[in-house]
Amino acid sequence: MPTRNNDTVKNNLEWVSNLSIDAEPDAVRKSSIICTIGPNTNKVEMITALREAGMNIVRM
Repeated sequence: MPTRNNDTVKNNLEWVSNLSIDAEPDAVRKSSIICTIGPNTNKVEMITALREAGMNIVRM
């Protein structure tokens, strides 16, 4: 990921804080998050929360 000023970075925290939020990602995720819907997750609100957390595939 491109940084604003990578020449003077002293530690990992400083490097992370200098990362640009506008930079395009270098790679696309090639994996999926599979969630099983059961008694504890069969409500619309819970499925929406799982989707927002990155769920790609639902199984029942």
